[in-house]
Amino acid sequence: MLGQQQFLNVSGLQNAGGLSAVAADSTFYQKRFKIKELVVNAFSFLKNNMVPGQPVPPAIQAFYHGTLRVLNVIKQDFPDFLSDFHFNFVNSLPDHCIQMRNLILAAYPSQIQQPDPFCKNLKIDLLTEIKQSPRILSNYGNYLSLMNLREDLENYTRTRNPQLIADICRKMEQSEETVNGRRRINSNVISAVVLFIANWKTNQRNAENQRDEHREARDIFKQIVKTLDDETRLCFLNAIINELRYPNNHTFYFSCIILYIYAEADRESINEQISAIFLERLQTSGPYPWGLMISFRELIQIPKFQFMKRHYIRSHPQAITRLFQGQLRNFMDFVPTALRGQLLQGNSSPAPEVPN
Repeated sequence: MLGQQQFLNVSGLQNAGGLSAVAADSTFYQKRFKIKELVVNAFSFLKNNMVPGQPVPPAIQAFYHGTLRVLNVIKQDFPDFLSDFHFNFVNSLPDHCIQMRNLILAAYPSQIQQPDPFCKNLKIDLLTEIKQSPRILSNYGNYLSLMNLREDLENYTRTRNPQLIADICRKMEQSEETVNGRRRINSNVISAVVLFIANWKTNQRNAENQRDEHREARDIFKQIVKTLDDETRLCFLNAIINELRYPNNHTFYFSCIILYIYAEADRESINEQISAIFLERLQTSGPYPWGLMISFRELIQIPKFQFMKRHYIRSHPQAITRLFQGQLRNFMDFVPTALRGQLLQGNSSPAPEVPN
């Protein structure tokens, strides 16, 4: 039923690209929220029946492929629906359904023009769209009511008390959901914290002390990443990278944040987690979110990040070569010149140190 375009049209997904939350009538959005719940239920069914590392029954495989086809239909005909509710959708998916995650995050409103992410002369900070906020219809604030997280976050915005950062991290680590009897970090809570900080800071960026505000925002994320345990940090970093979508001020903001965290990480395990998320998402079948590609391009081409010199990259030369000769071939032009020849030739020996 979800895959039928006629059903989607009469259910409220048609002609939504140019509407704002103010201009659209309440009935239109009520219909959209109902369809959103149907899609979330389908994803949640997969989440509870596709356990990483365990065989997937044939019936669940068939349901997965059917859901993937429906998702492709929605992305092609109603992409703004996916971008409006991306928070709900990606947090309802199984963690290892990377292709579905990419499909959702690659969707963008029909009025948005996405520049070629591989254009060498592209100046991201000069794009008009970078100044616009994305429309997010998900009520992510509900998740901040758990353990009084909203109160802690709002208190921090007023007091800048560093102890509150420790309290927020502790509560994120204690947030949990149960999937197939297994306890795991609640990604909805983590993503809600990420969006709260982003909305707080992007709303302040027109202030006279913009540079200080931006520095403070980066330091907040840096401190949270440094404080969290490994499992929660991975979820937190995934939540940040989920916001690398179409050109808008959130995408630009989070691209700067994730690159700053990578550059300032005090231990390589943090760099490795960030790299693993990028590589995991970019080695699946496309399409890929525009912001994901832009950020990875920056990561591999700017010398200070030293991406290709990291131990976890250099210790797997054959795998990295295959990636750049395959799914990542469009990024080859942004690899440092000293290493590009080796990747093109398929050299499987450990990469030499590249001078700074």
